[in-house]
Amino acid sequence: MPGVLTTIFRILSYLGLGCLIVVPVRAAEYVVTPSVTVQETYDDNLFFYDMEDFKCLVSADIELTARTERIYVSGSAGCDISEYRRHNELDGVDHAYEISAHALSSATSRLGISGRYIRDHTTDALEESGDVVERCERTRASVQPSAAIELDPRNRIEGSCSLSEARYELDRYTNHTAESLNVTWVHDLANERTSILFQIGGNLTDYETDLRQRTCLGLVGIDHRFTEDLKIELNGGGRYTKSKSPGGYEENTGFSGSLGLTWRFEKSTLLINISEEFTPSMYGEDMIRDRANISLRHRLTENLKCGLTTSYYKNRTEGIVRTREYETFSVRPSVNYRFGEYLHLQLGYSYTATGNEITSHSKERNRIYVRISSEWPLHP
Repeated sequence: MPGVLTTIFRILSYLGLGCLIVVPVRAAEYVVTPSVTVQETYDDNLFFYDMEDFKCLVSADIELTARTERIYVSGSAGCDISEYRRHNELDGVDHAYEISAHALSSATSRLGISGRYIRDHTTDALEESGDVVERCERTRASVQPSAAIELDPRNRIEGSCSLSEARYELDRYTNHTAESLNVTWVHDLANERTSILFQIGGNLTDYETDLRQRTCLGLVGIDHRFTEDLKIELNGGGRYTKSKSPGGYEENTGFSGSLGLTWRFEKSTLLINISEEFTPSMYGEDMIRDRANISLRHRLTENLKCGLTTSYYKNRTEGIVRTREYETFSVRPSVNYRFGEYLHLQLGYSYTATGNEITSHSKERNRIYVRISSEWPLHP
């Protein structure tokens, strides 16, 4: 087993043991929430492989939270079992485990740490963005410590770092490790509705192709609440990337930023998110991802809700190792009905169109699904 991944497993184990030790049993408020979801889906173009089938997905999850006046600990474990009516070779089981702990070390400071381990498949993970890939198992693990210090009632500094690793079953996809560090200063204005932030950060990704990419980022942002129901979050800045490979060095610059808007009405909620990100990828080099998402949710009755989500993705690499450039557009309407307090029924449809900008090849997909889910919060 790779050394970095083994180290991450150990950190996760120590983190889980530490969480059990530091939370006083009698003083803590515990909540255990098991949940089960069953979904039947008809897909006329599975993973854009030009084949249709019915898929049955059974998901089982359990979450544990413990809270005291100064400490909050949470952990979850989940399993997804997929079975196909005709194409049994696509059957699979995915696992996800997460744990996190946050503590108030003083009246003005907070410390935290979180960890995650996921074993899934490339096709499942990239369905939303629309990339057409060969199906294989993928393992990801990450650990992220964080801290926040309140300098005064209107100024605070937040920092986080992370260590992550991704490994693929097929040799055509490149294993990699990544380290990142971000520091943010947040200043609240006197109107108590506006915050200004300044962020600097960096990311270092090592690929097994002997490519190393170092990215430095500087952002300026603003969060403003116009009313109790309308809030906007905006940030933007510059990015500098230096890539080192056996063929030499390459440098490039670019823009990175995001826009988020939340607008709540009496029975409806509108969410808008637009962003550009620079992240590690399975293609042996970092990927630039433009994303726009608009979601509208409306409550028809106390138990009946409907929603409509539209998304646009544009993903591209610089072409140092492998050139990828594709666009994806999707529309997803849904209807959700609640039976009692813990049982939900959802009917949905999704249309997705994806196109390769290099080959001008495009594909479409239609899905119809029925989902039944239930969860039971327990208070021991």
